[in-house]
Amino acid sequence: MAIIDQSTAQTRVENEVRHQSDRGFWRDILASIGVVLSGTEGVIDLGGVADSLVLDADGDTTISAPTDDQLDVEVGGTDLATIYGGTHARTAFVSPNHIEPGGAVVMGSDFHEKAFDETNEQWILNSGSDNLAVDPALPVGEGGTAFLDAGDGDGTIAADGSQLVWAIPVQADSGGLTVYARAHIEDITGCSVNIGLTDVTTLEEPFSIATATITSVASNAVCAVFDDGATTKEWFFCGVDGDTDATGNGATGIAPVNGTYQTFRIEIDADGESARLYIDGTLAGTLTAAACAASTNLYLTAVICGDGGNSAAVGLTLDYLYVKHNR
Repeated sequence: MAIIDQSTAQTRVENEVRHQSDRGFWRDILASIGVVLSGTEGVIDLGGVADSLVLDADGDTTISAPTDDQLDVEVGGTDLATIYGGTHARTAFVSPNHIEPGGAVVMGSDFHEKAFDETNEQWILNSGSDNLAVDPALPVGEGGTAFLDAGDGDGTIAADGSQLVWAIPVQADSGGLTVYARAHIEDITGCSVNIGLTDVTTLEEPFSIATATITSVASNAVCAVFDDGATTKEWFFCGVDGDTDATGNGATGIAPVNGTYQTFRIEIDADGESARLYIDGTLAGTLTAAACAASTNLYLTAVICGDGGNSAAVGLTLDYLYVKHNR
């Protein structure tokens, strides 16, 4: 004969009812922000949304799986590791100038060298004809930086530009194409800046903005763009594919601040159609069509140009600049 403790059984029943009620409540709350509880055991389904599991207060340290069978670990707005599943399971750690066998190719620099050396390195240095527009340099300083100095001439890139270009091309159809940068503008008055990918290695400003008009100088490019000539003094996200401007080109709602570092991450889909810009870990802009050509060579770049109204040189400081794609 079985003996049942009535008070214990009642407590268990009450707890189960409370559990089911709480679970329904939290299911509704989570569903309202796009998180789905699936299965009888309350599995949390994040649905492959990029940066969906946020771990810190300012939202730039995350774990997510936007690509099937691939886990991305982001710290401080930068993807630091990717864990791949499948037959060739592996972990690829992101670091400048590092090739992870079977994983990702990462190219660029954290600018720890004493000086640029175009003869023996992959960086190409471009500058305009104005006396203040000089080739990018590596000033000795804490942590290592690169400095680009724009001129105060007529405002054209040919006169006032300073540009850094990585000589090895990349293509969107390699998969996983991502640009990483950390930079600040010394004085946002009287200059324009492009950070991203462009289609030539010679001196060029991929995009310019006058009032509300975005002009694509490059035929194929995708960049974070600031231009003091724009009415809206914010970063813009711009793309162009075979001289067709991307759908979604426009302001991000995030402005640069003099001398204040910001991090940039540009993710381009393998078909070249869609791209996303993150500034300081926050999604700032999305291009939904014609972001850039899928199979055209693109080159990592940062460029600054005086606008002709500046009375002295203006500078762009880069803490790091690199690009990653699948092997």
